[in-house]
Amino acid sequence: RSVRWALFAILLLAVLLPAVLGSRVLPVPRLPADPNNPFNQFYNTIANTLADESLVLVITDYQPGFAGEIEQAAVPVIAHLIRKNARMAFLSTSPVSVEMGERLLQKARQFYRKNGQDISSYQLGEHYLFLGYLPGGAAGVKAFAEQPQKLTGVDALSGNLWQTEMLRDKIANISDFHAVVVITDDPDTGRLWIEQSGSQMEKTPLLMITSAQAGPMIQPYTVSGQLSGLVVGLEGGALYELRDTQPGQPYPGHIKALYWDGFGAAWLVALLAIFFGAFWSLVQHLRARKNVT
Repeated sequence: RSVRWALFAILLLAVLLPAVLGSRVLPVPRLPADPNNPFNQFYNTIANTLADESLVLVITDYQPGFAGEIEQAAVPVIAHLIRKNARMAFLSTSPVSVEMGERLLQKARQFYRKNGQDISSYQLGEHYLFLGYLPGGAAGVKAFAEQPQKLTGVDALSGNLWQTEMLRDKIANISDFHAVVVITDDPDTGRLWIEQSGSQMEKTPLLMITSAQAGPMIQPYTVSGQLSGLVVGLEGGALYELRDTQPGQPYPGHIKALYWDGFGAAWLVALLAIFFGAFWSLVQHLRARKNVT
């Protein structure tokens, strides 16, 4: 039991000390040089392909339990879209993920406040809307891609969101959005959006933000061209934050200072604990055999 408590204390210190002391345990991840890298494709699509005030559909299909990882990857992207004054429509195929869009916007506002910028003019109804929950699984996604106004955006409280100034007479099918960003921790959900909406996307870029465990299973879709870009996990968020640093401004390092170093230190301690645990078990096994003989 004392060994377990000691390991707990060491792991806790490894996670907390880098954030508290501002130490730099791990270097900032290197930006990939290949322009065809999925991360570079994602960033270049947002930065160079999308015009200011573009209409962007944001799918928040991740479980709240994965928010700690997913939001670190997604918030820099949402902040970038806000800076481009994008009009964002949030949607979810999971009832537990409907509120995640509001959380992302709140965290993006915090991101800007920490950098001394005011985005209070970015308002509900004018710059962003919540289309709510899309039921039906694969069939619902396919139907939405073909006729989005018939499945979501109409309720007793908000009225018909498709008739607001932001969306009126602008969206007939999913290809009328200037970009679609899917945020998910589940590779099956990612494949669902790629496969069910792909035939309707035409030239609209489909972008995806995923957890580290889902990323490897989604990445082949970028090679085939079905996906226009991919940001994966905590490292992807740190890279995006680094790439999106504005000229003349220091790298904010928010993700690196609070998460990246602690994450790396915890993994290092865990690996060392596994190594020494295995070594000690081997020693104990050899001692037991010696005592038997």
